[in-house]
Amino acid sequence: MAKKRSLGVVLIILGVLVNNYAYMTDIAGNSHEGMIYMGPRGIVAALLGLVAIALGVVLLLRAPNHNAS
Repeated sequence: MAKKRSLGVVLIILGVLVNNYAYMTDIAGNSHEGMIYMGPRGIVAALLGLVAIALGVVLLLRAPNHNAS
């Protein structure tokens, strides 16, 4: 079941990266004078990032613990 844990960690990392990308591209573009104003594509990207994080957490919580004696 190490594959589920690995997939969970990868999903969490990818979700965080997607969220950071969605927010930072708006800030770096400076199209709204430093304020974060996400358009429809930015909102979809942020939601997909949150879904990936949630799926990763669920996979980590459901993975069996092999360290228990």
